[in-house]
Amino acid sequence: MKPAVLKEALLSYYASIEDRDKGVQLIKNHPYLADELVRLAFSKEQKREHIVASWVLERLITNAKHLSFSPYFTGFLKTFQYQTHESKRRPFAKLLYHHCQVKEHRDQLSAKEIDIIIACCFDTLLDAKKVAPKAHALKTIVYFKNHNDWVEDELKSYIEKELPTSSAAFKSSLRQILPF
Repeated sequence: MKPAVLKEALLSYYASIEDRDKGVQLIKNHPYLADELVRLAFSKEQKREHIVASWVLERLITNAKHLSFSPYFTGFLKTFQYQTHESKRRPFAKLLYHHCQVKEHRDQLSAKEIDIIIACCFDTLLDAKKVAPKAHALKTIVYFKNHNDWVEDELKSYIEKELPTSSAAFKSSLRQILPF
């Protein structure tokens, strides 16, 4: 199977969990396509195949646990900041949170990588329209609240500003991290 077939398959999928699982199964059956899936997902382009690739990659790493994210993490950080499409923001924010949940992963991050993570998370909080990417960004920032003096202050300020007018779903996410 050639990489072009992966693109064709991705274009035939929809947002359903069933279709995402089909993509996961495709990569499991043809592991040599994993790098191409990552390339498509990490692309700055916002075409449908890139969006679906990010959904499949998220499922492959977080649910199926079939692919290690660590070898791709540096490239992921380089492209996170360019992800502006709402449908790509959620899997990117979830992948970042999933990676940072593991203390060993956080301990291996350089100060520069942590700065990038914090910037990407605050950008997501300020720019995303949907709750899921914001919730993942919030939970990720909490891990790094002591990295710089201003991080915790900005996070508190953001929460105080958003809490009164936010949706029930977002308030629920805030309650999960309060008090941090």
